[in-house]
Amino acid sequence: MLQDERRAALSAVPVIERAGRAYYVRMADIPPPWEAAFRAALRGSACPAIDGEGECAYAWDWHDWLNGSFPRQPLKICAREGVMVDTDKGRSAHASFR
Repeated sequence: MLQDERRAALSAVPVIERAGRAYYVRMADIPPPWEAAFRAALRGSACPAIDGEGECAYAWDWHDWLNGSFPRQPLKICAREGVMVDTDKGRSAHASFR
């Protein structure tokens, strides 16, 4: 998807706020073909359950997807070394495993 198309999609989809912050988007508000592509990117991700709203996605996942940074790469964990590596950004952090 081209960046201009992503920007157009972002402006067309209402982002619902909660406590003054962007919280979710309704999947039904996302126009095709973006809805199908975003739904595929969401596979395995948590989504909010909002009474009366149908299927929804977190606003930050929608925003990240529009910016090309979602889905995120899973963390690779090296238990022997206790290091987690973010494969998308090449960052690592130490963690303790028991």
